[in-house]
Amino acid sequence: MISHEVVQHFVTRFISRRDDYALQQPTGRYLRANRPLMQNMLRRHFDGVETVGTYVMDERGMCRYAVFDADDANGLDVLLLLSWQLVEEGIPSYLEQSRRGGHLWVLLDGLYPASVVRRWLLPYCPAGVEFYPKQDEGCGYGSLIRLPLGLHLKSGCRYPFLLWSDEDGQ
Repeated sequence: MISHEVVQHFVTRFISRRDDYALQQPTGRYLRANRPLMQNMLRRHFDGVETVGTYVMDERGMCRYAVFDADDANGLDVLLLLSWQLVEEGIPSYLEQSRRGGHLWVLLDGLYPASVVRRWLLPYCPAGVEFYPKQDEGCGYGSLIRLPLGLHLKSGCRYPFLLWSDEDGQ
């Protein structure tokens, strides 16, 4: 079982909007829950009972992360190259596999307006890759993305964060 402390740490990194969330349907689509995201729902997400989608912006249009989403067959390769580019700029990122490619998460050191995050990171976005947040603050709920570490209901798979190593194992 995942401890309360681990869940809280997860919340501080991956949950911006806490007053609402969405639930993935077996088709892969999401339906808004219209209620606050509670810890018991996160536990259901981790257990693979339900899959939570989270909004990138909070109620005030602030973000605690940004995500590059590549859904092409070579999506992971594109995101890996982008992650190296970001590292060269001093920006750490975390690569997560997804059903059709991958997500590259940039976890921020605090809350920032979506417009600031977009001005900073959108110029790095390769062609054919989606960038979240897609909109500036003041534009409603905004973008939704699958919360990491849950079961994708359409594929029946969990998609992990990936670690890269060269051929020598370093």
